[in-house]
Amino acid sequence: MLEALGQLSAEHRIAAIVYFSEGLTLAETAAATGISVATAKSRILHARQHLKDLLEGDLT
Repeated sequence: MLEALGQLSAEHRIAAIVYFSEGLTLAETAAATGISVATAKSRILHARQHLKDLLEGDLT
């Protein structure tokens, strides 16, 4: 998982770590990272999809 996180862009990695590991809401993630809620939502969505693709590729 850490290796997959390292393959994300810095923006996506930061948003994902703050949101998932810290358990923050989208609004809290946006405030913590200095971005809009819409941008936080987009970055988390893209990070989640990229991580899923990376991890599923490792399992097959």
